[in-house]
Amino acid sequence: MDDTIKWKLKKLPEDSFTMDLITIDHYYKYKDSITELNAPLGVHDLRFLKSFKKLQRLNLRKINVTTLEDYMSIFDHCPDLSRLFAGISVPASELVPVIETPHQSMKDMSLHVTSDTLSDTVVAYTTQKLVNLSNIRISMGNPHSQAISHRSYDRLFNLLIKHADRQSQFTLALNEYQLEDDSDAEGIVPFMVHAYLESLFKLRMPNLNHSLEIIQQSFINENPVLKTIFRRIDDSITCFTRLYAPYHNPNMRLGGYLGRSVPYIHKLYARSGNTSRHRIPGALCTFIKKCHYLQSLEFANYELPDLPECTNTSVQTIRLNSIVASNGFFEDLVSNFPNLKHLYINDVFAVGSPDNPEIIIIDWPSICLETLDIYNLQPLHGSDEDKEGMYIVTTSKKRSYFETDVIVPIHYIYDEMITEEKLRDAGFKVYINCQSIQRFRLQDVEFKLDAE
Repeated sequence: MDDTIKWKLKKLPEDSFTMDLITIDHYYKYKDSITELNAPLGVHDLRFLKSFKKLQRLNLRKINVTTLEDYMSIFDHCPDLSRLFAGISVPASELVPVIETPHQSMKDMSLHVTSDTLSDTVVAYTTQKLVNLSNIRISMGNPHSQAISHRSYDRLFNLLIKHADRQSQFTLALNEYQLEDDSDAEGIVPFMVHAYLESLFKLRMPNLNHSLEIIQQSFINENPVLKTIFRRIDDSITCFTRLYAPYHNPNMRLGGYLGRSVPYIHKLYARSGNTSRHRIPGALCTFIKKCHYLQSLEFANYELPDLPECTNTSVQTIRLNSIVASNGFFEDLVSNFPNLKHLYINDVFAVGSPDNPEIIIIDWPSICLETLDIYNLQPLHGSDEDKEGMYIVTTSKKRSYFETDVIVPIHYIYDEMITEEKLRDAGFKVYINCQSIQRFRLQDVEFKLDAE
């Protein structure tokens, strides 16, 4: 090969055919220029890295890192390395080597842990050596023994929050599906999730806002996954965590996942990822009751019955998306969340009045809402979806009427146009009674209810 090509080649072609044919000898031909390497056939240890000083991306898919010395050698030999995937099974060790020179280039790391635990020593070295690491993914390969200590979580989160300016991310994939029928091992994954969230909620600063999204996954063979993103927006830092809970666990094991820790979160999203709506888990309501700092709450794709256990005095904003609500749901909503100020309703089907299934009644005469935003609120068992609907909104100052149909999304009706016949002919009726509503939106149109 021409020397000019030899010095410019940065990556060998890879596809499903060539990946099983390329050996380390192919890479050695271009060792002075190659920047991306997938550990090829014929490699059994990491000594080959000494020859690849310009590596930026390294995938050790066929080599398992088994000692701390081998792990450290990766960064000593590859000063420009920015992305790494490695299988790792380093045993626990008491001492962390002194870090003389930090590694500045590494930003993205994926570790597949095949041992019983992710060694605290590996995490301590990682967080001290790789000072610019901002994207970390850890997957636990041994379903019967999965452990990361609180101390390691603390170190990882404290490193990542330093890089919130450019957005940092931590992902943890656990292995629970294989433990479904193993009663002796059923507490392993809940403990892991609990330890993760407990360390996360310990991060408390005046400008730090925690959000948690809980998603019930739609496939039966899914495993729990936790993903946290730190992002700085203006003068505040947002910590957004998503918990994918397995479908085969109908109550999502939230009790075990969250343990006895007090969740320090400001926003909570709860969503069922299934095509059919599931009844909201009781453990989720218990969890909401514990969230003493919670300000915003969102439910999506759930069946919401009465909510006797779901109470919280700090919540001011509630969003309902693709919900089936019971007849007593709206009554519970205002009694269980007495400081509610902002309510957003989107594609909600509610069980109608016992006297008339085509009538929904929201009677909150003492509540002062700052925002009421409704897009498609209808009775669950209406007789004809294509008939006109009527929204009758009453505040302390006036009563307003709004009509909707399939042709005209929404229009205001003047009082003199309202007749008993017009009300009777409406396909469904929604009666809303509040002390006041500062901002009212219906079908994406905003109205000033109390304007003279």
